[in-house]
Amino acid sequence: MKIEPVKQVKLTIALLILFFLAIILISLFYNITETKKQYLLMAKESAKSLFMEIVITRRWNAMHGGVYLPVSESIKPNPYLKDPLRDITTTEGMKLTKINPAFMTRLISEFLEKDRSIEFHITSKNPLNPSNFPDRWEEESLNKFRTGVKERHSIIGKKDKKYLRYMAPLLTEKSCLKCHALQGYKEGDIRGGISIKIPFDTYENSISALNNRLVILHILFFIIGVIVISSLGYMLLKNLQRITVLKGLLPICSNCKKIRDDQGYWEQVESYFETHSEVFFTHGICPDCSEKIYGKNKWYKKKKPAP
Repeated sequence: MKIEPVKQVKLTIALLILFFLAIILISLFYNITETKKQYLLMAKESAKSLFMEIVITRRWNAMHGGVYLPVSESIKPNPYLKDPLRDITTTEGMKLTKINPAFMTRLISEFLEKDRSIEFHITSKNPLNPSNFPDRWEEESLNKFRTGVKERHSIIGKKDKKYLRYMAPLLTEKSCLKCHALQGYKEGDIRGGISIKIPFDTYENSISALNNRLVILHILFFIIGVIVISSLGYMLLKNLQRITVLKGLLPICSNCKKIRDDQGYWEQVESYFETHSEVFFTHGICPDCSEKIYGKNKWYKKKKPAP
C-alpha cells in the first residue's frame, strides 16, 4: 500500500525523533556508567596509595628494628611483642616501649579513624595478636591472594553510609623474619594482608551531582534535537502542501479542448488547472499556429525569416 507523501513525512519525523531519543538514552546510560566506574577507580587508587604508604612505613620501621615511644595512657607496651628490649628506661627515668610494624599500623589506624574515618586492619590466618584474625570478607580475600589475585576491593554499607574496602597481600620480607620466622614463614611468602576502609560518601555525592548535570544536559540536547527535526519537517510539509497532484481521468473536449469539472461545467484548460492546482499559464503562440493564423498577411511574410 502506497503511503501519501504528507503521511510519509510525518512518519519519518516521528521515527527520527524516536531514533534521536534512543541515541540520547544510550549516551546517558554510557556516561552515568562511566562516571561511576571512574569515581570507583579514583576511590580504589586512593586506598591503594594508603596501602603503599603503610607498607613503606612498616618497612622503614622493620629496617630499624622498631621505634621507641614514651609509655602513656594511649601508648601501652605491646603484650604480643616477644623482645627482651621491648621496654627500656632512659637515664632520666623516662619509660619507653618498642613499637613494631604491626603495633604501629594499629596506632596509625586508630588515629586516622578518629580524624578521617579511615580504618586499617592488618590481618592473617595465623596472627600473633588475636585481634588480627580476619573477618569473612578479609578471609575470602586472603584465599584469593593465594590463587594469584593481586588485590581486591568492593563497596559496602547502606545507601547513606557507604565505604570502599580495599585489601592487598602483605609479603614476608627479610626484616619481618625476626618476629615471624618462628611461625614458619619464608621471605616472599604471603603472610597476610592489610585491609583498608575509606568513606565512599564523598565520591557518591560527586557521582550524584554529576549524574544530575548529565541528565539535564541530555534533556536539553533532546529538546533542541526535537525542535530542529520538527522545524525541518514542518518546512518540508509546508512545501509538500504547496504541491497539488492531479490524479484520475479528465473529460476533455476533442475539438475545443475544454475540460469538464466535477459540477458538469466546461471550462478552458488554463482556467481548470489554475483552479485545481498552483499552476499558472503564460500565453504565447507556436510557429505552426502563427503560420496558420497569420500566414496570408503581408506584414507576417515580411517579418518571417527567410528559410
